[in-house]
Amino acid sequence: MMSAQSSLPATPSSTTDFDVQDLNGITLHGTTHTVENIDYFNAVAVTVQHNRSVLHRLIVDRTHHLFFGYDLEAFLAEGSSRVHVHFAHLSTLDSIEGIPLFLYKPAAMAVPHDQDVSIGSTLETPIGLEQADNKFFHDQLTFALRHP
Repeated sequence: MMSAQSSLPATPSSTTDFDVQDLNGITLHGTTHTVENIDYFNAVAVTVQHNRSVLHRLIVDRTHHLFFGYDLEAFLAEGSSRVHVHFAHLSTLDSIEGIPLFLYKPAAMAVPHDQDVSIGSTLETPIGLEQADNKFFHDQLTFALRHP
């Protein structure tokens, strides 16, 4: 399993970058844009089952004692130069990067629809948190082919 994480208090216009080198032959660069005055923990983990990689995207909002996120699969659409991106509700996790999630309440979040995107393009993914004064986090995800 491969994972990357960062933890920092949010400041106005705060961003955090993350990279995944092999998500079913696709590389992914993500930038998280946060809202003001929220203390958060930002984590990404990748698991592999049955030769398929799944990215688990998690944000822990320590200000409101909530956690939320999504699972993502990306793979090259057959016969094209586009990446099929499949979103799903965040897998059940007990903890990530040593943070026990039972201390936080899971927040309801709408999962983005599946999409096909061009290689090299950026997909804007809102991560809604209506419980937090209608503020949002959002990810910008850029997909590329992995080079050996």
